[in-house]
Amino acid sequence: MNLPELACATEWRSLPFTKTLHAPRAFGARSQQNTATSWSRPARRHRPWTQAEDDLIVTLRSGGWSTPAIVESLAAKGLGVRSYQAVVQRILKTLGPAGKVEIVLQRSRFTHEERVHLMQLKDQGVPLPSMLSIFPGRTEDQIRNCIQSCERRSSNGPFTDAEDKLLAKLREQDQMSWNDIASRVLGRDAYACCGRYRIITPLSARATTRSPRARTAEEVTQIRQLREEGMTFQAIADHTGLTLNSVAGLYYSHTVQDTFPMRRRSHQPFTKEDDVELRELKSAGRTFEAIQKLTGRSVSSLRWRWNALRIQKNSSSADNSSD
Repeated sequence: MNLPELACATEWRSLPFTKTLHAPRAFGARSQQNTATSWSRPARRHRPWTQAEDDLIVTLRSGGWSTPAIVESLAAKGLGVRSYQAVVQRILKTLGPAGKVEIVLQRSRFTHEERVHLMQLKDQGVPLPSMLSIFPGRTEDQIRNCIQSCERRSSNGPFTDAEDKLLAKLREQDQMSWNDIASRVLGRDAYACCGRYRIITPLSARATTRSPRARTAEEVTQIRQLREEGMTFQAIADHTGLTLNSVAGLYYSHTVQDTFPMRRRSHQPFTKEDDVELRELKSAGRTFEAIQKLTGRSVSSLRWRWNALRIQKNSSSADNSSD
């Protein structure tokens, strides 16, 4: 190595690492060529549209064909494969402005005049499919959502006199629940209806619902006798004046209580007799599920007590061996 090359190498080693890393010729001439082409992405070029494709799109679009159907038709005719977005852009940017295809833009919001006209058609009983021809560029979902938004009143707004009268009628005369009343009063939930009823109605005139009283043994016996005679629950309810759910609940609840005997309460502590019985049953090879049916205790309590007895036995045997 001659003196100029030695001096250049010495000066290069004395530079910091960051300067040598970002130097233009740090890693040779190949770095410039790689950096120039590695991050540059070539522009994607689509196949140019032909006159046959444009004519087919205009014909199918005029006939009411959808865009996915047009895409499939282009491929079936052998004119080439086009994506859905490509066909849409061709219609919006080229064929539409040229006047070859009629573009119907779907507005996001209904105007006030459209809302009034829509509610008039709804009151006249015009079906939803017939409204599509009256409102071009709208779908069934848009028309249905607009109708629901017009019928739905803001839940935070004040109650009207008509709503107060309907609320009092449904609660006092029809004796409906708050959930049923909320379904009748549009835009109001059960809590709003209940709060409004308490405001407009004094405490002495409110229609309150009380919990059903406890049935006597004679009434339960009568229900069971009528059921055993072959009467249906609806017939028993009409005969006794009770509701259908009350009759079925009384019959099944007392039948279940009489079928299964009263078992021992599981939270009672284990006695010495219980421990002896548990050891005998486990030594006989019985499972905890079988012991549950015999003793009336739960499987978890039996398993816990059995583990406690085993630990107690192991600790006592360890003490005896240490002595």
